[in-house]
Amino acid sequence: MKRKLPENPQEQSAADLEQKALEERIKQALYGGQRLLGPNGALTGMLQKIINSAMEGELNNHLEEAKASGESNRRNGKLTKRVKSEGGELEIFTPRDRDGSFQPKIVEKWGRTINTGLNEHILSLYSLGNSVSDIQSHIKQIYGLDYSAGLISSVTDSVLPELLDWQQRTLSSFYSVVYIDGVHFKTREEGHSKSKIIYSIYGVNADGAREVLGLYTRDSEGANDWGLVLMDIQRRGVEDVLFFCFDGLAGLSDAVSKVYPKSSLQRCIVHMIRNSVKFVAAKDMKSVCTDLRKIYTASDSRQAELALEVFIQKWPKYPKIGEIWTAAWEDIITFLNYGSEIRKMIYTTNPVESLHSEIRRITKTKGSFCNEKALLKQVFTSIIYGKGAWQRHVISWKAISAELETKYGERFTKHL
Repeated sequence: MKRKLPENPQEQSAADLEQKALEERIKQALYGGQRLLGPNGALTGMLQKIINSAMEGELNNHLEEAKASGESNRRNGKLTKRVKSEGGELEIFTPRDRDGSFQPKIVEKWGRTINTGLNEHILSLYSLGNSVSDIQSHIKQIYGLDYSAGLISSVTDSVLPELLDWQQRTLSSFYSVVYIDGVHFKTREEGHSKSKIIYSIYGVNADGAREVLGLYTRDSEGANDWGLVLMDIQRRGVEDVLFFCFDGLAGLSDAVSKVYPKSSLQRCIVHMIRNSVKFVAAKDMKSVCTDLRKIYTASDSRQAELALEVFIQKWPKYPKIGEIWTAAWEDIITFLNYGSEIRKMIYTTNPVESLHSEIRRITKTKGSFCNEKALLKQVFTSIIYGKGAWQRHVISWKAISAELETKYGERFTKHL
C-alpha cells in the first residue's frame, strides 16, 4: 500500500525534510559504528517519538468515539513513565482523559514493557538453557536494560498457559509408531533432592510427520502409571497405534495390551545390546557382539530363535545374556515380520533419544531444578522454541507407507 502524501505542500516539504534528516542520522550512525537500537541508538529516539504519537492518536480516536455517542469527555494532561523495549529504555508520555475511560493499547496503563520482540528473545535464550543471570547479562549488554530476575521469571512463566494448552490439545486419531522413553532429572522440593522422570511420548503419524504427543512427569514407573498415560492420549483422540517402541519400561507391555490391544510392541534392540555387553569381558566383546548380531539381523523370527539357541550354547559363561533375551523375546522379534524400511523405523528408540539428547544438552548446566514446574517449563520451551533432528520427516516414508498399506489395509489407509 502506498503511503498517503500530505495534501498541504508545506506539510509535504516538512515531512520530506524530516525523512531526509532521519536517513542522514542513520547513515552517520552506521559509518561511525554506532548502534541503531539500545542506549543512545540512532533509532531509539525515533521509536520513542512514534510510540508517543501513536498514543496521542489512540486518545484522539477515543474522544471522537465518546463525542459521537453523546458523552462528555476531554483531555486531562499526561503522565510520564519509563518503559523497557528492544530499542532500549524509552520515556513515554501517557495522555489522560477526564473521566478515566481511556485504556491505551500500545503501552497499557500499568505496563512497563513494550512488546517489540524482547520477550520472545528472552524465551529463546531460556529455551537454549541460559540461566536467569545469563539472560540478565545478555539483555544488559545488547540492549542496555536492567531486567530483574523476577521480571525474567515472569516472562518465562508466560509459557505456562501455553504448556497447559499443549498438554491438553487434541491429537491425531492414528499414529504409525509411538516411541516412549524417559529422561531423569533432579529437583529440590521442601529442601530435599528428589529424582524425577520425564517420559516423552513421541509419535509418527500416517503421513510420516513426527510429533511430541506429551511430556509426563513421574517419580517412578509402573503399570498403573503407564495405564494413566496411555488413557490420557486415548482421551485426547488417539484411537489406534500400529507399533509402540520402548526400552523395557516396567509395566508398559501390560498397559498397552489393555488400552491398545491391537498394537504391536517392539523392544529397542540397541538397548538390548547395551544391557547384554555389560556382562561381557573385553576379550570376548567382539565375538559376543558378532553372535548377537546374527539374532537381530535374521531373515525371520524362526531363524532368529535358532540364532539365540546357538548363542546360548556357545556362551554358557554369560547365562544372563540368554536370560534377558529369552524373557523379552516376544517383544524383540516383532520387527522381524516386516521389510527392511519398517525394521529400520521400529527396531530402536533412537528417534526419541535424539529429542532427549537435545534436552540433555540444554539442561546439562542445571544441577537441579527448584521444582517440577520449573523442570517442565524448561523442557517444554526447549521443544517448542528449539529445532532439532527429531522434527524431521521420516526418511523413505513412501516405501514404508506402501508396506504398511499392504500389511494393514484400511486400518492404515483410512487415515491418509
